[in-house]
Amino acid sequence: MATKEVRGDPFTGEFLVPDEPRFAVDIAQHLVPYLYCAERLGGMRVVEIGCGAGYGAQRLAAAAAQVHAYDRNPNAVAWARQHYRAPNLSYRVEGIDPEAEPAAYDAACNFQVLEHLRRPDPFLRRLRGLLRDGGTLYLTTPNRLTSAGENIYHVHEYTPQELARLLERHFSSVTILGITGDRKFRAYQDERRRSMRRFLRYDPLRLRRLVPRWLLAGLYARLARWVRRDIQGALSPATVMVRPEDFRVDAGEIEACDDIFALCKP
Repeated sequence: MATKEVRGDPFTGEFLVPDEPRFAVDIAQHLVPYLYCAERLGGMRVVEIGCGAGYGAQRLAAAAAQVHAYDRNPNAVAWARQHYRAPNLSYRVEGIDPEAEPAAYDAACNFQVLEHLRRPDPFLRRLRGLLRDGGTLYLTTPNRLTSAGENIYHVHEYTPQELARLLERHFSSVTILGITGDRKFRAYQDERRRSMRRFLRYDPLRLRRLVPRWLLAGLYARLARWVRRDIQGALSPATVMVRPEDFRVDAGEIEACDDIFALCKP
């Protein structure tokens, strides 16, 4: 399949591009579930729905026998094909509903996608249908109780209990874990909230809700960069040097976690 070249700046705020240094902390946080899965999916057939720019799918492919990675954003898939290749890794542009083979995968990965969906139930049914008997869905979504700020692409963020109830409608076994950052990440998130409030105070009436979506997307991308530049100016370099190793994955203090991490079996 021909690879579309990505020209200019692909960042819109909807998916992360690892080449953007200001988003290194976000990338570190988002890599955590990929590294967790890579340790457990050796030799397996894996599908990822919502692969974004592909930096995580490549981590999965380093361990799995085969990885099929899908995303609805053609710019994200084009970026992934250019930058994150492996012989056992393929990318495809698709719609919201997975087009991958039914009941064909040992594991399905779906990270930071559910919060973008207005109708999660049909999507979860399709994810369940991709798994072989004994397969596992690995899913993350932001924790609404600790979410750092406004995201125009998020339709609904979940609490841990709310997510568990939703997933239990579709899976016989649901284990809820938390991905939680250390003190450096806490300081980063606190400063991020303060920076967001500083910028959003210029719109006290929330008139941004009336702005056309295409224009709001451009403004949001700029805001995301301004906020992170603001953070880097306020914190020491050591504080913003956050790595995947600075997060823990466990079942303790779930309500205080940064991302909810669900392991689901049909």
